[in-house]
Amino acid sequence: MITQFLRPASAEEALRAQKATENAVFLAGGTHLLSPALRERAMAAVSIEGLLPRDIRISGELLSIGALATLQELIESGERGQQGAPPSAAAGARAAGGAAGPVAALARSAPAAAAGIGGPELRLLCEAASSLANRNLRNRATVGGNIAANKPAACLAPALLALDAQLRLVGGSRPSVAEYLAAPGGLIETAEVALVAARSTAYRRWARTRSDVSGVAAAVSLRLAGSAVSGVRVAVTGVRSASGEAGGGSRRAEADQGAAPAGGRVAWGGFGAARLPEVEALFEGRALPERREIEQSILPLIAASSDIRASAAYRRLRAAQLIADALLAAASSAAAPSAGAGSSAAGSLGSSGRGSPGGGAPEAPRGKETTR
Repeated sequence: MITQFLRPASAEEALRAQKATENAVFLAGGTHLLSPALRERAMAAVSIEGLLPRDIRISGELLSIGALATLQELIESGERGQQGAPPSAAAGARAAGGAAGPVAALARSAPAAAAGIGGPELRLLCEAASSLANRNLRNRATVGGNIAANKPAACLAPALLALDAQLRLVGGSRPSVAEYLAAPGGLIETAEVALVAARSTAYRRWARTRSDVSGVAAAVSLRLAGSAVSGVRVAVTGVRSASGEAGGGSRRAEADQGAAPAGGRVAWGGFGAARLPEVEALFEGRALPERREIEQSILPLIAASSDIRASAAYRRLRAAQLIADALLAAASSAAAPSAGAGSSAAGSLGSSGRGSPGGGAPEAPRGKETTR
């Protein structure tokens, strides 16, 4: 519960207030603060509304996303980019407090124009953003908050890890997303993604229902040279590397959720986003094998925990399937980019789908399963 509310006049003042105030948290969209784990915890809220960038733009070969952009605004910027809409001067309309307005202004560079504004990088982020529960939440949840919370269902973090994204923090420091998730701190100002030639991406997610939080999600980025893949990046949320090696923060969700009641089950037992270096090394520089072989080779490299949504065994099987599907989809898209196999075009943003499982996963523990 919020016991104190602070409204600083600048981002720098907000950072100082958060550090100086006991139990202080930043308040932007507020969706994370309404989670069961935090709802009854005494907190001082430091409002950052209007203090940080909210625009989404491409400058040269760099995609920059303001921390206060909502996930719905990110999705809509991708739709405009895929339609080839020119940047609008009105798109930079100012919100209260002087931050850039909510509608993204996409500046088109010549290479970006040739590939479609934002290319596979923006499409991957849009697919990830569209997987968040429902539009009501996406209208409030911010890009910066989704990254900073790094919950097992945080949709953007694995996509940003797969893109080797960097963050710009208030004060000027620029950690990679992996560095930030491993040692979170500070106030995110923007997320920045380099637009890489010939990169292909894919995003896959499993949840019990369309509006439920993710049980597992996977994001993949790669390039194709002949039949071999290179630059392979595999990032997940909900599971982690079996060896404990991870390129990013992979903390257990129980730290946020509290202990399970006696005789009960943990409400949310997944892991935050992290890359899987061992899985990446498995396929780097070689042609991808058949789906079932990919799944079977990935499975021993993944660890998971049980909660009310799925057993650890089911979550591991599901993760292996999603990663295999994403790898094959990204490679297929790279081989035939006009088909748009790995990252959907504007008309199907937010629906990554899923192919045939290829391996015999058991039924979901309860409810309907989707892979938006």
